[in-house]
Amino acid sequence: MLKDRILTFEDLIKELLSVYNEDGEIIDDGWTVYYKDVKKIKKTTECCISDSIIVTDDDEEVYPSFAVQNDMDSYVTDEIIVDVITEYLM
Repeated sequence: MLKDRILTFEDLIKELLSVYNEDGEIIDDGWTVYYKDVKKIKKTTECCISDSIIVTDDDEEVYPSFAVQNDMDSYVTDEIIVDVITEYLM
């Protein structure tokens, strides 16, 4: 999964479907999808793929710089995105 780039949720889903493997799985390898806080996510909503949030010893969440630079402070993990797409395809 190419990280630190902006795309729409529609493009993200298309890309994930293209890497759906023979075992009926999409590999999740520690990425997170970030987006600006919106009332409802639409297929045209912009997002970015970047590294997962780091949680410090003080329980502070440290966002990747690419997400911060693009004001994307809402997120969904790779596991959730993959689970949703996999369930949809079944």
